[in-house]
Amino acid sequence: MAELKYWRSPYPLTGNAYFYGRVGSGKSWKLVAMAQSYHSLGYKVWDMFGGKRGEGPFWCFPSEEKKLWFDFEQHVGPMKNPGPKKYRVNLYYPLMRDSLPNRLPEKLPRITAKVFTIPISSITADDIALVIGNVASNSRYVWNTIRKECGKDGTSEDISLLLKTKLKKYAELKIVKAFIKPLLEQGLLSNDSCELNIDISEESKDKESIMVLNLDFVEETFKFFIMGYINRRILAGAMDGSVHKRNIGLYRESSLFMKVTDKNAQAEETTSIFRNQISEVARYARSGYFLFLDTQSPCLSGETKIIVNDKVVKIKDLPKDFVVNSFNISKNKEELQKAEMWEVGEKEVYEIELEDGEKVIATGNHRFYDENKQEVYVEELKEGDKILCL
Repeated sequence: MAELKYWRSPYPLTGNAYFYGRVGSGKSWKLVAMAQSYHSLGYKVWDMFGGKRGEGPFWCFPSEEKKLWFDFEQHVGPMKNPGPKKYRVNLYYPLMRDSLPNRLPEKLPRITAKVFTIPISSITADDIALVIGNVASNSRYVWNTIRKECGKDGTSEDISLLLKTKLKKYAELKIVKAFIKPLLEQGLLSNDSCELNIDISEESKDKESIMVLNLDFVEETFKFFIMGYINRRILAGAMDGSVHKRNIGLYRESSLFMKVTDKNAQAEETTSIFRNQISEVARYARSGYFLFLDTQSPCLSGETKIIVNDKVVKIKDLPKDFVVNSFNISKNKEELQKAEMWEVGEKEVYEIELEDGEKVIATGNHRFYDENKQEVYVEELKEGDKILCL
């Protein structure tokens, strides 16, 4: 096998990039390395989701991780100057009065903190669906009435008055209780003249700065809405010309929102809507908004037993490459399939005891098929559930 001596990003970018691998395989820094490469070629980087560790703001700090930079040089060649590049960063914080950090970065040479609001006139039913799920006709009526009656200059007081008068009978609707009221109270929703309104077109012009969206302090309920709104505006802008066509959106640990099931029905619906939106953005990538996503592979414990050549074998006793008995859902039959085994270090795991006494140890993001041959995550299994076994 030839050793990689030099690596460069294909130019111009013509599609999305997906980074998939085990824990510790370096997929996250490879995602960042490729984003850095395109940034140097004039692409605007929008760091939309930093994963569980909130890695977006890492752009602010020169890394002293010697192993990472040694590996980096092995792939992309020696750097012209010592140490990593120091990037200009725009840190975006959605206005949430009750949880916005008391202190934000300020008076720093490369870093700018921006608290932002979202103008009501620009919010669509598709955006709202990322909070409440399907937007029924009566909910659409409420939202359209607010936009029409309050116009582009309506205040939160105007909306509150409207909810108490003309729209009073809709007070118990989810759009009012779970979306309008809480976001008005927090200050995120605004009129068109608010100086804090996020300006996607203006931000896109600042290609030199990395835009980092900070959502660590935001309730889970509203994270999809905020990411989805910005996603939609970037793509729409790239399509209509108000935003240039060199944009890259970064999403780490995308498995967190690409789940096929969720133990909470409401969360499952909004996750599905967001997943579909991400897929739609990816489909129209050539319009000028490309997605870079990474995710980690699910795992089974070394003590878990599987069937290999009609024999029961513990995973820890397997060779690196082997053939395993598997079930092909599309063909509805068992078949042999080539597989590969690798170690991924220590991870939080679940122990699943089957009715015959056998036990399976797996990570929460490992998936099984249920009795209806639908995928279900280990972390969402509960006592009495049925899973497909060979």
